[in-house]
Amino acid sequence: MKQFFKFMFASMLGFILSMFLFFIISLLIISAMISSVSTETKVEISKNSVLEITLDKTIAERTSNNPLEEFNFTSFSTDKNLGLNDILKNIEKAADDDKINGIFLNLSSISAGMASIEEIRNALIQFKKSEKFIYAYGEDLSQSAYYLASVSDKIFLHPEGSIDFKGFRTELMFFKGALEKLEIEPQVIRHGKFKSAIEPFINDKMSPENKEQIKTLVNSFWNTFLTNISASRNLDMSTLQYAADEFTARDAAEALKIGMIDSVAYFDEVEDALFQKSGEVSGKRVKLVSLNKYNKVYVKGNSNLSLPEIKKQLEPALGTQITIQQI
Repeated sequence: MKQFFKFMFASMLGFILSMFLFFIISLLIISAMISSVSTETKVEISKNSVLEITLDKTIAERTSNNPLEEFNFTSFSTDKNLGLNDILKNIEKAADDDKINGIFLNLSSISAGMASIEEIRNALIQFKKSEKFIYAYGEDLSQSAYYLASVSDKIFLHPEGSIDFKGFRTELMFFKGALEKLEIEPQVIRHGKFKSAIEPFINDKMSPENKEQIKTLVNSFWNTFLTNISASRNLDMSTLQYAADEFTARDAAEALKIGMIDSVAYFDEVEDALFQKSGEVSGKRVKLVSLNKYNKVYVKGNSNLSLPEIKKQLEPALGTQITIQQI
């Protein structure tokens, strides 16, 4: 009986100690989360800074409002992933910020989709109207990364890097064979040969009509792609088409030769070029500001509306008079 109570109390003590340790660890994690979230305050940046834009994370349409969604349990900090709305807002903000002298696109890794890249590219074109510079760099540039970089004043590529510039393609999966093996027969209703959404279930290859419409769509995208790059880089579309057909841009020296980039350089050389272009005279390194940090910077005189302006716009829409009370 003594042995029974001995093991029972030992087990109870072990359980109580385990729960106590679990409570302490949980308390520390929650405290770290609250501390990380509470530090989301406005920050100041120095003059002659350069906004660094990296797109190595998937971009959502809007920044998440959940402060704990992207909490990093390894570093006990919040790695906030800005949405497209905040990326565009910060590019616009940088154009009016006297402390930001230019933008640096660090595009060695890019995860953004083409729709987001198109929006960001258009925002950068607007940014250039402020007469501030844009430099781009990549150890290797994907096709979408190069499309974004093409708006830059200068594109730098690593001496051993390449540009994956080879045109567009599309792929379709067909399930007819799998459905036949599973003895599943799809019931299809469609009108017209160009209604191709159901073809993967009834065909084992593209119909001529579907091939024609997909080819037309892809060619339209590709022509727009080449036209925009041609306008930004002042390159003939035939040169770009040849680069895609022959895959010549995979070699950095050849990409430089045909004018797709402006210089081959290592990252430290790009930093030196940014330092000189930023107009900074003190120190030895360029003052790079990440998008996450710059998102916390308040720029006086930016496009935020004042209360009287908001009142003026809302009253006609609401059909009533709004009273502003100062507290």
